[in-house]
Amino acid sequence: MRDLEVSKELLSEVLNLKVVSHGLLNKLNNSFDITYMPLEDDPYTRSMPININDFFFMCKEWATSKSYQIISGLLNNTVFSKHDEKSYAKINYYTEDKIGNREYKGMYIIANTEIEAVIKACEYALKEINENR
Repeated sequence: MRDLEVSKELLSEVLNLKVVSHGLLNKLNNSFDITYMPLEDDPYTRSMPININDFFFMCKEWATSKSYQIISGLLNNTVFSKHDEKSYAKINYYTEDKIGNREYKGMYIIANTEIEAVIKACEYALKEINENR
């Protein structure tokens, strides 16, 4: 998880908080600190640590609540991946055209760890949700 990047937007959506900023992943305790605003009319910010493993499961739950299915695990065959990519996340979802036809789509995301793959899949889902609003 050397290059794990999580956007403020994804953190805000998954945690249901207005995240102002966040720190880098602390590999000693597998967490990162976030700074958030608890209420719109409260000018003070608060900080708290977020465990990356807990966030991983919250991301999957969030995606499910938005009608995206994420299946993740370890790659069985690493022949077609880079030397450090050992995990995958498959994201399944429906799209709808302007006249209401629905189409099932799926996409694989390959990463170094399962946590990275799921977070990248959730970032993709968030991008799709924001584009279709």
